[in-house]
Amino acid sequence: MRVLPTTLLMTVLLVVPLWSQEGDAPEETTAITVDRIAACTGIEEREPVGSSDSFPADVGEVYCFTHIKGADGETTVTHVWYQGETERARVELNVRSASWRTWSKKKIPAEWAGSWRVVVVDESDNEIGSTSFTVGE
Repeated sequence: MRVLPTTLLMTVLLVVPLWSQEGDAPEETTAITVDRIAACTGIEEREPVGSSDSFPADVGEVYCFTHIKGADGETTVTHVWYQGETERARVELNVRSASWRTWSKKKIPAEWAGSWRVVVVDESDNEIGSTSFTVGE
């Protein structure tokens, strides 16, 4: 008998679209972006100072400043610090408004000279910005 499978198939085809429309639709999320990013030697009055793409081997520490835009309510971003291809640090930072300045810093011993980059990722681990710099070269 072919009636039962055909009836079942028709029922599934009719019910699934209705169920999909009635269920909770995924919330549209506001895409946050990095408006400005800078590697620097300090932060004064919530702004980067000593911005550069090259620092001496004895720099001691480098800051990564980011100006985040587009957040809808509170969220977080993460600064992922890499020396070459080696992840050296992961710093989660709060974002509390649609325009938010934040930063992290990394102590960098002289023996860690070389190429560095900081990748900024959102809560879903999507890259939204990055900056690169060298230490001691």
